[in-house]
Amino acid sequence: MQQEASRIRERLVELVDEILARYGNAPLHQLPMFSGLTRSDAYALGDLVDALDRLDRGTYGVCINCGTDIGRERLGENPAASLCAECEDDDLWRPYGAH
Repeated sequence: MQQEASRIRERLVELVDEILARYGNAPLHQLPMFSGLTRSDAYALGDLVDALDRLDRGTYGVCINCGTDIGRERLGENPAASLCAECEDDDLWRPYGAH
């Protein structure tokens, strides 16, 4: 379990680093929020940081809405996923403007 958590953490940090590389590898805490950061990158960074937090709290892989397991396949496709497929499909959980 510890080894899997380390692997997941490495992948999440790798994804954060890929985004930060587009902005000159600025440290995450120094990245200006409204200075060239695209909306999609801002959301992606937020999702990745939230996923790292859930990993630290031991709730990574658990749907934040209904509490069910998100599933390895879904997390493999999107390591920052916070919702199970059923909750993601629910209109109440769609991001603003995604309709």
